[in-house]
Amino acid sequence: MSLLGALIRGIFRRRKSINDEFFGEMVVDYVKVDGRKINYFSCEKKFLPGHDTVDITVYSSGTGPSERQKMTFKKLTNNYLEITEKINLKIKADHAENAEALEATDINKGFILESISIHEEEGDAVNWDLEYIAAEGKAYVDVNFIGEKIDFIDIDSLN
Repeated sequence: MSLLGALIRGIFRRRKSINDEFFGEMVVDYVKVDGRKINYFSCEKKFLPGHDTVDITVYSSGTGPSERQKMTFKKLTNNYLEITEKINLKIKADHAENAEALEATDINKGFILESISIHEEEGDAVNWDLEYIAAEGKAYVDVNFIGEKIDFIDIDSLN
């Protein structure tokens, strides 16, 4: 296949989608990791009252999000305030100096929830993360969870 042919096919490729009963219409695509194909399903969804729409990406080797992944999203929605409190405590405990310099000490003030990613199930827990962007565009905060426990927080400047 010529480079031009590949480019044209890529531009005009019809995006596949599914209609998930929980998330609604989701675009289907894939990534290759260590030689294996992992599907991901993405959509934009109004997260909670007072929040804009967020990008949601669910990684799955199946034909759509699993029940455990949907349950993870439901728990996130139902417990969002407690989760942000945990994030703020972890930021203050582990990232105080960097967070203060980037004005990232309270995720509920001055930050916008940009995306939610729910990864494949690994053993007893689902790995998922939240990505925030500062309203002024100065910093981002990426919070990774394994189950209900914060695994790590990455805070950095966007400049």
